[in-house]
Amino acid sequence: MLENININDLNIKYWYQDNNSKETTLFIHGLCGDHRGLLECSRYLKTQNVIILDLPGYGLSDPLKKTHDLEEYADFISDFLNKLGLEKINLVGHSFGASVSLKFFNKFPEKLIKLILISPVVSETKTFSYKFAKSYFKLATLFNDKIFHFLICNKLIVYITDIFIIKTKNKDTIHQILSEDYENYQRAKAQTIRDSFYSLDSEGFDFANPNSIDILVIIGKEDQLSGLKNLNLISNIPNLKVSLKEGGHLINQERPSLIGKMIARFLD
Repeated sequence: MLENININDLNIKYWYQDNNSKETTLFIHGLCGDHRGLLECSRYLKTQNVIILDLPGYGLSDPLKKTHDLEEYADFISDFLNKLGLEKINLVGHSFGASVSLKFFNKFPEKLIKLILISPVVSETKTFSYKFAKSYFKLATLFNDKIFHFLICNKLIVYITDIFIIKTKNKDTIHQILSEDYENYQRAKAQTIRDSFYSLDSEGFDFANPNSIDILVIIGKEDQLSGLKNLNLISNIPNLKVSLKEGGHLINQERPSLIGKMIARFLD
């Protein structure tokens, strides 16, 4: 059920599924996404209460009155949890949402039970798709908000970008991803996208306190945006597990049953 809450004078939307559990799992979507991209995989969490947040400035949520960067998003999530009376949660983040989740973990480790990162993007990624997307974004930022929004959010660019990263052959899934992404990009404000992009580009992929909780990282073998599988950033963290599965950057939408069941097993 789609719920509404006021946080710091902002109208915030989130999806809530009450499974009569003592634990709650919060899902955080990627850049220019919303709760719909994580909805299908979240249905497999039968022993958890589920919240899927529309981050401020995305989906149906009001934008922040501050910068839309990882730091501010992490603080907002803390305020969101406090407003709901949730002391500790499991946290699942996809892509940009994985970076937000990691920032939250580094700032508020006492509020997490377990952490799941799906398709995390790191600044060291060397793939052509990542470098092309980064270069195009930087070119677009040279223009005013109106031109920037057109360059980033017009249907042709959204579709081209998605076709680069979509790996499924299922036509219904492809159509759903393209339709939802275009709608989400059109809703997002130019400054929100700028802030998020610059924040992601400036942050490393660091675990300040990695040994305090169990961590699962899920990456598609065909993911051209996540460079984590080519790095040694996390090889010496004993309680962190990396799982490589067939799929791309949008593996949560392309294979929701697989991802949902993996998350459910990890949390049980």
